[in-house]
Amino acid sequence: MSLDTSDGTILDDDPGSPPRKMAGFGLVIAFLVLVAILVVATVIEWPHYKESQRIQHGPEVLANVEREWTTTSHDRTGTWHTTHFQVAFNTIGGGPVSTTVDAGGIYQPIRMWQQLQIRYDPGDPAQAELPNEPRHTIAVIYYLLGLTLLASALAAFMAWRAKMASQGLS
Repeated sequence: MSLDTSDGTILDDDPGSPPRKMAGFGLVIAFLVLVAILVVATVIEWPHYKESQRIQHGPEVLANVEREWTTTSHDRTGTWHTTHFQVAFNTIGGGPVSTTVDAGGIYQPIRMWQQLQIRYDPGDPAQAELPNEPRHTIAVIYYLLGLTLLASALAAFMAWRAKMASQGLS
């Protein structure tokens, strides 16, 4: 629909007009960028996730705590703490291992040589985690997937609304 103003200027609010087409194009670009980020994040995170899964399904043993310390990290999204345990243990096969186990959060202080349950990767016993406390999850992938689906829904809604407006049904 076009409107004439008193000075002869024609205003066009047609849904196919360039501003609406550009907005739709921008949503398509945003969607494609989110899909690309999702793919890259999956490629980066998947091996770490699989490693944590191997560890979490590996043997559980008692380890002696040799040292414990906590680190704090900050960025624009907030502050988080990681507790590190230097531990020594024997694998199921009897081989001695000394490694560091990292766990998100702050834990109660543990005395030196106190025992701690851990799980380890049978293929690489130096890779160990606390039971049910995986270092890597696929949560970031689910977060990005949610953003991608939200962008898709928004793009579909805007396309539907533009179509309804062009048919005069708005």
